[in-house]
Amino acid sequence: MVRYGSIITDQPAIRKWGKHYTQDEVASFGIALFYSVSFENDHRVKPIAIADACADVLFYKNDRTGDAGAELAGPVTSPSPIGFCFRPGYKYFGARFLSGHSPLFAKAALSATVDRRIPLSEVCRNDDFTRHLLSNWNHHWQAQTFMDLYSDLFEHAEFSEKRALCGYIVNKFLESADDINLTTLENETGYSRQYINGIFQEKVGFSVMRFGKVLRIHNLLQSLRDSQERGALASASYDLGFADQSHMIRDFKKYVGVTPTQFLAS
Repeated sequence: MVRYGSIITDQPAIRKWGKHYTQDEVASFGIALFYSVSFENDHRVKPIAIADACADVLFYKNDRTGDAGAELAGPVTSPSPIGFCFRPGYKYFGARFLSGHSPLFAKAALSATVDRRIPLSEVCRNDDFTRHLLSNWNHHWQAQTFMDLYSDLFEHAEFSEKRALCGYIVNKFLESADDINLTTLENETGYSRQYINGIFQEKVGFSVMRFGKVLRIHNLLQSLRDSQERGALASASYDLGFADQSHMIRDFKKYVGVTPTQFLAS
């Protein structure tokens, strides 16, 4: 089986259509990666963001108008235009969190941010992140500054039984694709499946099984992107535990918006 631990769930459309894209993988403290990108007016294309279970903290600036600020962009549940979060004429620095992880400074649970853009000032416990990250527009400096602020916050985070349960479930999916189901989670945690699913939905905004499907699709995307071969589709589908290829194609189109063949052609 392919392991999820290596997967970094970025958005292919941002990488493809954004200008001056820069990315640094992190995979620690709940942060998946840092990225910088800008967008220009181009009405010929309508880039689509694929479904994911990730939150992005976005710092933005428009050099022409002077407009600047920060937002929390929640997980996307279905394919959506990236214009939902990224505007032409703006440059962005983003901290993308690992699937199922909510920024520790957010006053709202990840579930409250699903399919939403929220000004960071409305959900952040202090303005240190916005004030510091907008003071110097340099990708590597911003990445290091965000990490310094966040790692200190991480070390002093309060324990929560519900957060710990959700973290355990998320890590199970990230570590392995093998037979992660509610029966397994019941046996390992001692909680009922109703309680597990209810808490996960409350905190993350996805059912446990839907969360697993989204991760599986991102893992398939990474396999296809790494191989760049059409013949890899059947192999990756089998490795990731899809019942059959028609099942895989159906899920792929639901969460990505196109078929695997169309994705490879693009």
